[in-house]
Amino acid sequence: MKKSRSTLTRSTLTLTTLALILPLLFPAALSAQGWYPYKDDPVLTIRQKAALDAAMPARAAVAPAKKRRVLVFSRTCDFRHYQGIVAAKYAIEKTGALTGAWETVVSDDLANFEPAALRQFDCVVMNNTTGRPFAEPQPELKKMPAEKQVEILARDTRLRKNLLAYIREGGALFGIHAGGDTYRSRGAGEYEAAYIDMIGGNFIGHPWTARETSVVVVEDPGSPVTRGIWPDSEFTAQDEMYMFGDAFDRNKLRVLMALDLTRCAPRKNARADGDCALVWIKNHGKGRVAYSAFGHDLTLWLVPEIQELHLRLLQFATGDLAADTTSIPKPKPPARPAFITDGKPFFPAPTEAQIRALENCDYGPADRDVIDALVFAAYGHNNDASFCATMEDFLLRELESRRGTSRYRTMLAHLVEAVGVQKQADRLATLAKTEKDEAVRSHLAEAAAHWKRVQPGKEKERALPPAKPDNARELGNIIGWLAANPWAPLPGWLTFDALDDTMKPRLAYALAERGEAVDSVKKLTPTTPELALATGYAVWKRGGAAGDLSRLLSFAPLLDKIQSAQMAVYLASSAVPGRADLYATTLGAGTPDEAALAGAALALMDLSDFSKKFLAGYDTAPADEKRVMLKVCESLADGHAFTELMRRLPGEKDAALRSAMQRALTRISQALFTAPMFDATVAAYEAADSGNATTTATSGNAATATATSGSGNAAVAATTATTRAFCLRFAVLQGDADAARFCQRAFDDGLRADAIRTLGAWKNQTAFDALLAMSKAATDEREAMLAHVSLTTVMSRAGVREDVLEHVLKTAVRPEEKEAALKAAADFPDKKIADWLSANGYAKQAETMRARLQKKKS
Repeated sequence: MKKSRSTLTRSTLTLTTLALILPLLFPAALSAQGWYPYKDDPVLTIRQKAALDAAMPARAAVAPAKKRRVLVFSRTCDFRHYQGIVAAKYAIEKTGALTGAWETVVSDDLANFEPAALRQFDCVVMNNTTGRPFAEPQPELKKMPAEKQVEILARDTRLRKNLLAYIREGGALFGIHAGGDTYRSRGAGEYEAAYIDMIGGNFIGHPWTARETSVVVVEDPGSPVTRGIWPDSEFTAQDEMYMFGDAFDRNKLRVLMALDLTRCAPRKNARADGDCALVWIKNHGKGRVAYSAFGHDLTLWLVPEIQELHLRLLQFATGDLAADTTSIPKPKPPARPAFITDGKPFFPAPTEAQIRALENCDYGPADRDVIDALVFAAYGHNNDASFCATMEDFLLRELESRRGTSRYRTMLAHLVEAVGVQKQADRLATLAKTEKDEAVRSHLAEAAAHWKRVQPGKEKERALPPAKPDNARELGNIIGWLAANPWAPLPGWLTFDALDDTMKPRLAYALAERGEAVDSVKKLTPTTPELALATGYAVWKRGGAAGDLSRLLSFAPLLDKIQSAQMAVYLASSAVPGRADLYATTLGAGTPDEAALAGAALALMDLSDFSKKFLAGYDTAPADEKRVMLKVCESLADGHAFTELMRRLPGEKDAALRSAMQRALTRISQALFTAPMFDATVAAYEAADSGNATTTATSGNAATATATSGSGNAAVAATTATTRAFCLRFAVLQGDADAARFCQRAFDDGLRADAIRTLGAWKNQTAFDALLAMSKAATDEREAMLAHVSLTTVMSRAGVREDVLEHVLKTAVRPEEKEAALKAAADFPDKKIADWLSANGYAKQAETMRARLQKKKS
């Protein structure tokens, strides 16, 4: 919601003024009833575009399997997120162009939703769509003749049906923010329910607004969509945080990110179960769906991590970024309260002096680490009643004094939450009511609320029956209660032998949750997938040995695809030493089901120390095993694995294995890229020469390469050119003079367009000399234009060099490149450039640049 830009006195509020400002002051309330007319979308300023550009990913998450086409659709019939819409349009279109990941069509033309037109797109982006986007806003619709209303609503139904069918039949959708607030509360019609089922949930509000800070956790940090973006697997954000209702079903999708309600401002209308998912991926029929609740306004589009996330979500939707969509359970909050090793606290108890020393702390990384250690230590000692009582009194005194920075007071409030309320609940409640800082108040309010929910002392004891009840519901409730109350002793009649197959899994989970010995669970021989998974959970939760993991692998035939994915998580997360060796051995010696499960577990693990041994048997492995090994390599953030795969790439004849190998190389390079990896890439480029054929790119593109040697083997030559073009993509990751020379060599070898485009992705000026030479050597207008575009793109990122600017302004064929060059010069003002502009007929631009220089100086 927008804020009023000024405060108006009562005397100035004429009827005319009210008519003008009410829609600005209260757009959410008005839009909910559809009372206001839409305005024109805002136009991004030069400064806003530059900020968005600075946050854009430099490269695609993966190379697209083919040319992708994306439709960005932003039509609304309810509240319109003006800033969020224009920011998404700009960012998606430019990211696609810069990375080559997709071509963007930004259009609200409803003709694009006819079946034949939809099939032309790899993905539809529902960009903050609200209401019935294929109809008309309610005020306008109601003014129309009845027959026209019927016609428009029929159109809405038909186009919505087309979109849903397109996705079910193999298309894709990426919903941004209000893309999840589309077709909600519009009746119980089939298509409204179908859209909600497709997108993954029914929007019911945003208790956390864009004006406050919320804590977001990455629930699936191992997913290719989120991996490595937030190393701490959490961050704070200011955005309108959406919440979804009963139609949201975690079992039907894979949640990647969610709110941590224990560290967000408390809201009475928040979900009782605390399951506030924000980002997820799912399958829908044969199609794919990705959703991100981020994007209310411009703010988060300026965050590089969010743009990287949206790039990967969109590449998942287009089918290029493979990611598991099977459901995972909501993880429990991090074990901040525990931190116990061998029964002793991991950290010593914090002292008042240590805490007071941070009175002037700020938000820097050093302070953050110290604060985290103190908070963790407080949680680790919160079973010490004496410590907690003393610390509670000290913390409340500090808060009442109002001393210290905002960050210090937030830490104090967090420590109150850590030690809990002892005897001073009223004092705490008074502080919470009078506190003005939202972050401080939220921690105090949560501490007070927790005290009300869980009074000191154990829960009311439950009378357990002397014998196993015959009623299954009652028996299940008893097992569940025992799992939640580990202080209560287990009744003697509760054994696995006394239970049927439906209750055995419940007991296995309960024993693991209670911290009991799980030897009896490990000895079970499951005949159902439920018991197999319960056994896996117990081994993961309470620990085990290599033999236990082998038994879990042997359960593979019982499991379907979704269940196997969950078992793979347990296997990968196990703390058993040498488990990677065990799983690798199973790839070759186990049954096909066991090998597949072992491979899935390996793919989830960090195997950087394992790669040398793992790849040693690659060359002699059968094709099926090679495919599994390459899948595992995708998760190896390891230079050795990259080097070994790149060495094998030129000689791989199997097209499917080549593709898998390229995918693994790309994924590894996303995590790291080193000088030895670059050397291996250059060596693979050289080894790609077929020996009996040379390549000539007739239009400067590897895809059109043909053989000109005496052998005439066009297929071999095309493969050579394709491999070399693939190797060339990694040059930008090196980004130095050696990489620029590599591109020049590729240009001389005939990969002219590929080399020019690669240099155009550079982020520094080392690309200029090679690009200038390529521009001057251009053989046709298209090639020259491509070189000019790359030169201006690098200038826009890395600054302007006088000879480069002169070359573009004097030789560019299209005015667009000249304008882009002048804009880049304006964005990087320099006295020498200003003098050159003045001397060469660009007096106005020179004057503007000098004014900017003077302003910067002052």
